Amino acid sequence: MHTPNHLRRMFQILQHLVPNVLSSSSIPSNMNDSHHHHWEFYEDKKNNDCIWIECFKTSGEVAQNDDTDVVLTDFNQENHCLRITLNRPKSFNALSLTMIRKLTKILEQALVDSNVHFVVLCSSNEKAFCAGGDIKDLRKGFAKVFFTEEFALNHFIYEFCKKKPMVSMLNGITMGGGVGISISTNLRVANEQRYVFAMPEVFIGLYPDVGASWFLTQSCPNVAVARYIGLTGEKLKANDALYCKLVTHIIDKEEYFKKLSHDVYAVFKSSSANGDYKTVLQELTQFVSKYEKEVRNSNVKFGILDRYRRVIDYCFGEENANSVKDVIRNLQWYREHHPTRCDADIQLIQSILELFEKRTSPTSLLVTFEALQRGKKSTSLKQVLDMDRVLCTHLTGRHDFLEGVRAVLIDRDQKPKFKPATLEEIDEKALIREVFSDKKQ
Repeated sequence: MHTPNHLRRMFQILQHLVPNVLSSSSIPSNMNDSHHHHWEFYEDKKNNDCIWIECFKTSGEVAQNDDTDVVLTDFNQENHCLRITLNRPKSFNALSLTMIRKLTKILEQALVDSNVHFVVLCSSNEKAFCAGGDIKDLRKGFAKVFFTEEFALNHFIYEFCKKKPMVSMLNGITMGGGVGISISTNLRVANEQRYVFAMPEVFIGLYPDVGASWFLTQSCPNVAVARYIGLTGEKLKANDALYCKLVTHIIDKEEYFKKLSHDVYAVFKSSSANGDYKTVLQELTQFVSKYEKEVRNSNVKFGILDRYRRVIDYCFGEENANSVKDVIRNLQWYREHHPTRCDADIQLIQSILELFEKRTSPTSLLVTFEALQRGKKSTSLKQVLDMDRVLCTHLTGRHDFLEGVRAVLIDRDQKPKFKPATLEEIDEKALIREVFSDKKQ
């Protein structure tokens, strides 16, 4: 039980959280370095900061203490390009409510400005594009405000990119809210040396939001891969992100990425004087693709998703799994009996089973599975984002969110005591009815 003093201490600590991504592994270190990873907290003693990979999107009142320059803009009159730069480098560009509102206002103006022909979205931090949403307050009322405005921005970008092209230069960590503001952009260019994608919300009592139930089921090779990413919180490098169409281009050298980031804004120029959408988008795509091809020394090698597709398809796929319990049973059977299993398969499966048992919220697993089911059947991103608003508002008010924050961010024991503690203790139908309901929201 969380005492008032414990919660007060939680709030105090959360005021100083900034996100980072870790390279710690949940399976044996003798496997390839692109194997399954888990996410952990660590302390940056040099900067006296508490660091984690994701600021799980429960913003405070109006982020009144934010700097005024959290979003910067530049305009190139020669090629009619508006450059938008996320500028909270010390916080790895974690999205605050102030940032969301500024981005919304800038894009609303750009949409009606005939002088703007296309937009480039980038970061002032070379290690991160955007590492998620910024925790400022755990009070449910403010969480709802944040989610409503964040998801409205996600949908606005989706619609914006049907009218004016947008390029996201993904130079590093791209998670949670950072995925939400970039996934709908027409071109998503990843820096292969730094790019990291993940939606690891299951470790803190939440689930992959920002429309993930839509774009994962739409973009991934199949539902099995979407489920694997959502349920395990897997960290994806650029090659796996390309495999899932989460990025469109990969630049394999740091200096080449920086040059392309500059050239898209300062050098590229469309032949269309009036900014015809199809022309600008086609020529912009050709410009980036030509550059990508010129600087790449070898073909992109796909990573863990391709390597373990047989395991993923069997254990997470629709043919064999209609529930989280089915996924777990499939993993156990594959580990013990599948005729083509190898040591690497067994190690991966063991790491996933341990993850489910010790690190993930059972409630989060059930909600994630159901959300992906609904996302696959949804007819629009807007429909999924409306679902996300309801779910996030419910889940941030539950025990598992506070307990996940405690285990990962406060006590750092990585031993969350979720309630209910097991899948067997949960009335799944009742849970789904409750958290997916828009009543009193």
